[in-house]
Amino acid sequence: IVYSQPADTGTGTNVNTQLVYAIDHLKSTHNPMRLQDIAIVTNTPLDTDMVLLEKFKSHDRIQWDPKTDLYSYRHEFSFRNKAALLTEIQRQTRKGGGIPVRALKESWKEAPQAIEELEKEGEVLVTRTVKDGQLRMVFWNEIKPDDDSGGKQVEKGK
Repeated sequence: IVYSQPADTGTGTNVNTQLVYAIDHLKSTHNPMRLQDIAIVTNTPLDTDMVLLEKFKSHDRIQWDPKTDLYSYRHEFSFRNKAALLTEIQRQTRKGGGIPVRALKESWKEAPQAIEELEKEGEVLVTRTVKDGQLRMVFWNEIKPDDDSGGKQVEKGK
């Protein structure tokens, strides 16, 4: 007998569970949406349950545009191309740390491919997981790779 997790049977009746469904959907769309559309797509009473609506509106990542009456998710980073991604990496890592690739991917799903291209071009340095080589952290490479000054990949060393 195989025991497994039960199928996802919907949003349930708990307000907090419904809130997570609504926020997760908005996070994944990258487009502003009407409240009624979010409620329909997520199968939640977002447009009729005042407690749920209040929690949704007061969430720190939810933005509401009163002119258009649309809701959107405010991602930690806002970029949609490789050049803007590099600028963001430079800006963030000047403070002396890297950026988790997971956070960049959440903002733009093509970020990992762009990071790998930037790594090949010598623009960024990347740390990877030991087990399967997945991208973990990305840093701006201030020292461009050449024979004199170094600037090699983190794992390559000397």
